[in-house]
Amino acid sequence: AYERTGAQIRGLLKKNIAIHHELAEQRLPPKQKRTEISYGSTLCAKASIPAPWCLIVHDISYPSAPRALAAAAPAQLSGLPLIWSVALYDKNTAAESDVAALLHPHLLAAWELGGIENVALIEKKAFLSRLRNFISSAEGDTGEGPGRALLLGAPDFRDELHLILNDERRALVREEGVPPRILLTGNITEANQSILSALHPDAGFEFLSGEGKAKDAAANEVYDAVFYPAGENARADTPGAPLCLDYEHSGCWFWPQLSAAFFLNHAISLNAKA
Repeated sequence: AYERTGAQIRGLLKKNIAIHHELAEQRLPPKQKRTEISYGSTLCAKASIPAPWCLIVHDISYPSAPRALAAAAPAQLSGLPLIWSVALYDKNTAAESDVAALLHPHLLAAWELGGIENVALIEKKAFLSRLRNFISSAEGDTGEGPGRALLLGAPDFRDELHLILNDERRALVREEGVPPRILLTGNITEANQSILSALHPDAGFEFLSGEGKAKDAAANEVYDAVFYPAGENARADTPGAPLCLDYEHSGCWFWPQLSAAFFLNHAISLNAKA
């Protein structure tokens, strides 16, 4: 999969990882952080530690390496000790001997480049059964607070996963949702268009060029991301887009509402000062 991805795509994914590290100031948080704040006669202490584990769960057909890295990087940069990527398949629709070939090579290359060392491929019903047993067992309570689960895409098992992980004392869940709607603006080259289509093969792409009514129409639409030529700013035309990237960063992606802070567990104590 690493070789099939090709040097160009691998280079773009490496840039994606580097940008995440730069924005996190290229450092991991402390293993434990404790803050004390005094208000009048009350002393408040807050301790924060990384969650004990994180599952990144997706359907076997999930294709987007940049969006997968946007989920994994904040988990890594929070200092989580254990991260698993788990791809699920349905034994009724795929022969067991053929399922590994269904994994997108870009995704596997992203895990290799990003340092996600625990990667599993497992039948859907078997995984959900094991996860249910784990969450309800003593093993699922590490004493370090809830784990985390990130669901990539919107697979058919999303409701069942939420039912299993419905106890926030054991796990907190975030869901990416349906494939993004992406607006491409300006004079996009055929090469840039080809790269973005390869990186987000499931996304819905729309194009915007010219002035006047076309831009007015785009401003009234809601997009998940906007790409635009370097040196320009697309936000004025698409104020509803949470992610705006120029074509120089076409291999990058961010989950704007997901940061390293999501992966920290907190404990608070209040004491009356003597």
